[in-house]
Amino acid sequence: MTRTTWRQPEAPRPSRNTSRGTAALFWAAVLFLRDPATLLAGGTRLLEPEGRPLCTGQPGLRDVTAVVPDGAYGYVLLTRDERPDLSVAEQADAFLLHLDPGLLPLSFGDGLYAGSPCGAILLGGAGTQYSAGGAFIAPGRLAVAMQSVADNASDFPQVFVQAYDGAGDPLFGPFPVRVSTPRVDSRFPVLLGDGEGGLFFAWNEDPGTGSPQSGGLFLQRLDSAGRTAWDRRTVLSGGRDGVAGPAVLAPDGSGGVYAAFAGPRVEDDPNDHGRVRVQRVGGYGAPLWPPGGLPPWDGNRADDPRPWIVADGPEGAIVVFAADGKVRAQKMSPAGDRQWGAEGVLLSDPPDPYPTPYAFASGPRILASDDGSLFVTWEEARERGVTALVARRIERDGRLPWPRPATLVAHDAGIWKRRETVLAGDLLAVVWEDGRSVRTDPADATDVYVQAVDRRGRLKGPPTGWPLIKAPRGQQSPAIIRPGRPFATPAGVDGSLPQALVFWSDGRYPPLEPWWSSAALLAQVVAFNSSPSIAAVPTVTVRESSETTIVLHGDDLQEGLIAGAGEGIDVEAAAVPDSPDGPGDTLTVRVRAGRAPGTPPGPHDLSIVNPDGGTLLVPALLEVTLDPRRVDVDRSGRVDGYDLAVLARDFGRREGDESYSGRADIDANGLVDGADLALLAARFGDSIETAGGVAPAR
Repeated sequence: MTRTTWRQPEAPRPSRNTSRGTAALFWAAVLFLRDPATLLAGGTRLLEPEGRPLCTGQPGLRDVTAVVPDGAYGYVLLTRDERPDLSVAEQADAFLLHLDPGLLPLSFGDGLYAGSPCGAILLGGAGTQYSAGGAFIAPGRLAVAMQSVADNASDFPQVFVQAYDGAGDPLFGPFPVRVSTPRVDSRFPVLLGDGEGGLFFAWNEDPGTGSPQSGGLFLQRLDSAGRTAWDRRTVLSGGRDGVAGPAVLAPDGSGGVYAAFAGPRVEDDPNDHGRVRVQRVGGYGAPLWPPGGLPPWDGNRADDPRPWIVADGPEGAIVVFAADGKVRAQKMSPAGDRQWGAEGVLLSDPPDPYPTPYAFASGPRILASDDGSLFVTWEEARERGVTALVARRIERDGRLPWPRPATLVAHDAGIWKRRETVLAGDLLAVVWEDGRSVRTDPADATDVYVQAVDRRGRLKGPPTGWPLIKAPRGQQSPAIIRPGRPFATPAGVDGSLPQALVFWSDGRYPPLEPWWSSAALLAQVVAFNSSPSIAAVPTVTVRESSETTIVLHGDDLQEGLIAGAGEGIDVEAAAVPDSPDGPGDTLTVRVRAGRAPGTPPGPHDLSIVNPDGGTLLVPALLEVTLDPRRVDVDRSGRVDGYDLAVLARDFGRREGDESYSGRADIDANGLVDGADLALLAARFGDSIETAGGVAPAR
């Protein structure tokens, strides 16, 4: 049998790095000269319009598997990177790129590629290695979970963990610690800091058909030196059928951990499909709930192999899962009791029918916001081949503030690899690979799109999502994170707007060696503002020199907004939310069409500007009509010869002429002509009350 191997980082090879680093700097210099800010429908790109290159020109295909904030306003990108200069026969390896707060690469370790803008190697060798996830388990101590998959059938996938200090030096010894069992297929490593400088580590094992060893899902604790803290690993789930999927971990607040997973059938469970289960394990490794965990609801069918869980402090944990084609949530107490009933809270109903109702919901994830509430995202398969990304807010007491889920994007061209984060201001931002560009260019691959929704369920972009980057040759594997501190904003952009930092893999930058494929790593920062909207409303007629009040219904209309309708029209507007937590706003607009003859007749748009810069134009909302009493040119109270004399004196004059009289221009079209004479003649001899359609005073 060929033993799985990994490579300890070697000394750097300056000759291989110099030219590629120069290429990266060249592309960065070119893009820095371009317009630094591009306005989106409800936000602004703060970096170069096409994205900021972090790594270009180096042969190899690479993508981001995880992004971790480093606690000092910088970022750690864990990548899967296939570099042919390591070995032509070698497949992908686990790499890491450390960026400072300004997105400049930092040296990591002292081995191969330590100073490369494309990252330093963590785990290499035959087959495929990648970083499955990471976390800072203490200030300046990064732990990374890695998996190695052999390139031959006689070897077995294995899982490893290593910790690094701020300089990139390994802390668990010269080689990563193998946690899994030799000669057993081991996959899906997951780690969580234990709050004491160590970590919890979960993984799956499947010994294969006929093996005397039982497969399952296991948990181990490692101390700050990488040593196992428990005498034996804890079995989260197991049995003759193995385990269906990986675990998701959350701290229990008492030194232990909650684990959610889709488990196999155990001996006392006749269900053939498996169930979502939750287990609580104490800090010393003892399961605190019955073997195999507890199901969060009474149904039997588990549709998705990976539920999601978030801690709820001393009250337990909240788990979301897909079952019977729907997404549900359940709160489990520290003792394992269901707090939200036998069925949990149904999140995916009532369905959002845009553009079609859903048929099947899957892939739920849950994230906590700063205000304590929770966002849940999932995917829906809808009618006519449509795929949708959907979100809903849920409170920790099980309340659903929004009347229905919010569709972030929906179409039938392909939506993949979504990732999400919660930004400042309790704004949920989601990024994904989008395949709709293939329709117009079959040679093109995916683009990167983004969408955001606030705590009241209002989208910040159009229903189709924002194309963060649309370019040839494919943009893939996006990752999104909340910046540790705001990036600089250009003049006219509010620096307090919520910002999202997005990374992706990009095929636009050719390698210096043209015979190898290459994928660059790029970044973009988006500052999100409001995206106000008004429901369709018929045109409102406003007579010159009169006043009216209009009540409009819309969304994302902020208190203190400014409204206008053009010169000569006074507008006062006040927005009031329909509910404190859900979508919908009511806008009351008081309009006065200025004194005659200052307001041009005809249609007028209503413009709205929110305090955060979000804008809206409602076209032709107002129709200003002329005051019929304008035929009394000299304002004498009667349409008579004196009015005719004034009109005759100015006849033929245009607006802008020195002797032009706005009073003589009865129809306010900018020219004193026969049309004005006809209007006067039609009312000649009438009193002003009769001319204006008003009964004369008695």
